[in-house]
Amino acid sequence: MKRAILIAAVVLFSGSAAFALTIVGSKHDLKIALPTSQQVCVFCHTPHQPSTQFTDPLWNHTLSATAAYGVYASLTLNALPTDIGGGTAVSNLCMSCHDGTVGPGSLYNNPNIATGQETPVAPWAPATLISGSANMGTNLTNDHPVNFLYNAALVTADGGLANPAIAPVLPLLIGGMVQCSSCHDVHDPLLIPFLRVSNVNSALCTTCHIK
Repeated sequence: MKRAILIAAVVLFSGSAAFALTIVGSKHDLKIALPTSQQVCVFCHTPHQPSTQFTDPLWNHTLSATAAYGVYASLTLNALPTDIGGGTAVSNLCMSCHDGTVGPGSLYNNPNIATGQETPVAPWAPATLISGSANMGTNLTNDHPVNFLYNAALVTADGGLANPAIAPVLPLLIGGMVQCSSCHDVHDPLLIPFLRVSNVNSALCTTCHIK
C-alpha cells in the first residue's frame, strides 16, 4: 500500500513538474496573445529554416535590426558587457520581440496554412508589436547588463560575486556569459516573470551577488 502511494506521489509530482515547464497558456503562448495560429512553437522555432537563415536554436523569428542598444555603465561595474545590437548573442533572440521594433508574428517560416495543415483563428498579423511593460525599447543602458563573461577574473576584480564554476551560478550562465536567459526561462512560466530561480527574499539576485 505504501509503495502504491509512493508511486502515485511520484507520478503526480512528475506531472506537476512537466506542466510547469510549458509555455502553453502563458504570456509566451502567442497563439493566445496574438491569435494568428493554432501552433505554439512556431513563433520562435521552426524545424526547417530558410536556406539563408542559420540562427540557433532553429530560430524562426525575424531578428531586430537595432544597431546598438547601449550597455549599462557604473563606477562599481567590473564586468565588460558588449553591446548586443546587430549581434548574435542569445539575448538578441529575446530582444527580437522585446525591443518593440519587430512584430511577434514576423517569422522566417510561416505556418503551413496554404497546405491545409492548420487553419488560423485570425488573419496573420506580423506587424502587431509587443506592448506594455514587455516592450523594453531599444535602450538597455538602465537595465542589468548582459552579454559579458562571468569568470574567475571578474569574481576577483569585483569581490562580491559567487564562484561561477560551480552551482548554483554555473547552470545560469550561457557559454560562461550572462545573458537574458541567465535570469529568465522562456519555457517555464511557474516563477513570474519566467524566472529561472525564485526571487523570494531576493534569492535570484543573491545567487550571484554576495550580499
